[in-house]
Amino acid sequence: RWLNSATLACNLSEQDALQPATEYRISVLPGILTEEKATLAEPVHHSFLTERPRVIEAWFKTWLGPQLPQNSVRFNMPIDQVSLSSHLFYLLDDGRRIPATLQKDPDYATSSRQRDNRIWLVSPAAELPYGMAARLTVEPGIISLEGAAPGVEQRSIDTVYAIPDFRFLGVRCTAAGNHSFTISPGVPPAARQRCLPSGGVSLLFSAPVLAGEIKTGLHLTPPLATASPDRDPWEQIYSYSQLFEPYRKDKDYSIDLPESVLRPNTTYRLQLAAGSARDQFGRPLTEDVDIRFATDHRAPDYALLKNMPVLEKGLDTDAHVWAVNIKELRLNYETLTTDGKQSPGKKTIKPAGPRDAAIPVPLAIRELIGRPSGLVRGNFTAQPPLPGKMPEESWFFAQVTPFQVHLKLGHHNSLVWITDLRTGQPVAGVRVEFLKSTFKAFDTVADGMADAITGEDGIAMLPGTAILDPPLQLVYANGKDEPNLFLRCGKDGDMAVLPVRFDYQVSAEGANREYIPDWLRPLHGHIRVWGATAQGIYKAGDTVQYKIFVRDQDNLRLTRPPGVAGPATDQAAANPPPRYQLKVFDPMDKVVYERDGIALSSFGACHGEIPLAKNGAVGWYRFVVTANFTGEEWEAMRVLVSDFTPAPFKVATDLNGTAFTTGDAAGIASEAKLHGGGPYSGAAARVTATLDPRPFAPDNPIIRGFQFDSALHADGTRPAAETLYETQGNLDENGRLETTFTVVETPVWYGRLTVESSVRDDRGKSIANRASVPCFGRDRYVGLLQEDWTLQEHKAARVRLAVVDRDGGIVAGVPLTLRTEHKKTRGARVKGAGDGYLTEYQHSWELEQEMTGVSAGEPLEFTFTPEHAGSLRLTATIADTAGRSHTTVIER
Repeated sequence: RWLNSATLACNLSEQDALQPATEYRISVLPGILTEEKATLAEPVHHSFLTERPRVIEAWFKTWLGPQLPQNSVRFNMPIDQVSLSSHLFYLLDDGRRIPATLQKDPDYATSSRQRDNRIWLVSPAAELPYGMAARLTVEPGIISLEGAAPGVEQRSIDTVYAIPDFRFLGVRCTAAGNHSFTISPGVPPAARQRCLPSGGVSLLFSAPVLAGEIKTGLHLTPPLATASPDRDPWEQIYSYSQLFEPYRKDKDYSIDLPESVLRPNTTYRLQLAAGSARDQFGRPLTEDVDIRFATDHRAPDYALLKNMPVLEKGLDTDAHVWAVNIKELRLNYETLTTDGKQSPGKKTIKPAGPRDAAIPVPLAIRELIGRPSGLVRGNFTAQPPLPGKMPEESWFFAQVTPFQVHLKLGHHNSLVWITDLRTGQPVAGVRVEFLKSTFKAFDTVADGMADAITGEDGIAMLPGTAILDPPLQLVYANGKDEPNLFLRCGKDGDMAVLPVRFDYQVSAEGANREYIPDWLRPLHGHIRVWGATAQGIYKAGDTVQYKIFVRDQDNLRLTRPPGVAGPATDQAAANPPPRYQLKVFDPMDKVVYERDGIALSSFGACHGEIPLAKNGAVGWYRFVVTANFTGEEWEAMRVLVSDFTPAPFKVATDLNGTAFTTGDAAGIASEAKLHGGGPYSGAAARVTATLDPRPFAPDNPIIRGFQFDSALHADGTRPAAETLYETQGNLDENGRLETTFTVVETPVWYGRLTVESSVRDDRGKSIANRASVPCFGRDRYVGLLQEDWTLQEHKAARVRLAVVDRDGGIVAGVPLTLRTEHKKTRGARVKGAGDGYLTEYQHSWELEQEMTGVSAGEPLEFTFTPEHAGSLRLTATIADTAGRSHTTVIER
């Protein structure tokens, strides 16, 4: 088509799309006339090439052997394997070429890019020489499967090196100055620095190795330390396979010994005999190792794990600092009681304990306060000084109280519940009040923002954030210097202070750890806005008639929003009065309509019309409402504007039942009617029935939380939707097509049966309608409930079982079987390409226990004992009234 008077565009269909790597020739023949009736004197020809094949991405995959790296290479189009093997190779520094071996990447076996030969695994056909760079190189000549034009790319994709022989390289440590150094074999002892234990010690090797491969052959004198004599220190040494990392020149591979297994101020002798350890390719250590290294004293340090502790009144408990090689702690503090702030004080604490050990140092909180109940805040410094410590690491805000304080902070009101820490009983007569302050300026006698007295149930009601903190600045304060809310509680000389901040926040959870959202919103943040239009879809150039509704809400119901006259609002107090603004954004996010100063009706609504431009964008139009009294923004609705031609008829789909089970005959009635009335007859129609697995969750409070499997899971994957029936035909003279099919047995035990009727119109377009009902593959289901997150080996655990019918009612008298199985993993060293050995793993489930029983009117409880550590599988199996099995599986 003509874009303008001088530009002609060629719009190709999907079937005639240009092919890549192909040369095309455009010919323009005489005959096209200008406005002056002139034409070309002779034909004009032009040739061009579409995109040629090229490499768009490459990454290292793994090692097939110490001299056989493997890369993944992605191309921009499908590539012919023969041409690729001829023009992709490894170029050595001495100019030799090593051909590349190609194979498809199994990780992309199910993707469309793998099926069309875009991703290839590349490795050298011969082993790379040691110590020489090999550049994976692509050269011109690669042919695509979609076009004959060869690639012209000439470049190096990656540079790789062979991994050298397996040798021990030395020990890497961190010195007292926090810099790392390496102790290599042969370095004289006098020139060696001491290793800081906190930095750990790394054993360096020239090839990838796992800790388990050197454990038996490695001899350390003295041996590695453990927290208890019966524990193996190697359990704390973590290592992982590094076969997925490329090798670069002078790269080393480490086994890291953490601080927990090292003794401070100790000289170690490390010995490894040649052949006593092997790398991940199975190559033995080539030389004996005998090297010494020494650890230093642990660096002075401290850690205040809880800087806002709460201690119970009347007990001999304290807050402490963990200290290592600290000579003394110098405290500066300030105490507060119900009588007010006391004079600042100082105190020096000298830790008593062995050197190089982490010892708890009590801060003597009760002694600092000097009263049975009160609060102390302060900080401390250490000797010797620790320059890297932040002030926040030595600050504390501690209190001694008999009260347990719970605060539920709400938008409109807040609830405070106070109980006694010793007895758990509610405490009446406690004065509770909100204060606005900082941790530094907090005072127990300052005036409060709101206060109340707890009743016999220990509960007091206070205002919510709409009054206390409308913009939520105090609630979300950060740091001890920013103002935030405090809840002060006091009675008869006893006190408690609850800072309203994230440090004290408790996540809201329901039964079985069910998540309960607790999103606080600022003032006017609970306003709800929604709308409607006269029709569901519009064309460009139409006029959209809309109506928008606005509501606020309290704790119980929707209420009148600001700007609506009535007893719930005070219009005279609003200056300026509440007004709203409407903006409509097109799919390009441009404002196409704007209306300011909207005053809501007495019903809390507004309405109007929006004319759409005839050349406007098609897509979803957003209606966004704002107000002059808040920064909130609400999307009232979205309206679809499309370039469409309305179909002259509508389609309906009816089923002869509200639910089906295996073996039922499902009757389908498809009907097409003109919008103006009367049948749409003689049209081609297609009917398709699919079954999609859905979670089976009966509405029965007795079995809430139970898991019922709704499909047979193969290899841990969820079955896809299955097509049960498909037919084509023509509508009769009444515009109807009636068909019947039988619901057959499938791996789906419960799901939704969806029937779609599609009728073709005169344009060749299809108009469809769907009907969906539940479909049961069984009439009995077994469910499991195991509430532990993790289980412990050789410790009894419990699981509950229940058998229900399709309506969720518990069924008694059904025989059932419960099996417990543990996952066993076996590894085998398999010889790969070259002289390398790779570890391959196989997994299987092996039976531990099998128990039987008969279902009752209440869920049954079974006790089992895991016999092995690792993954455990619980499998419950029953047979329904037709003898068909149903199984539910959970893993722990």
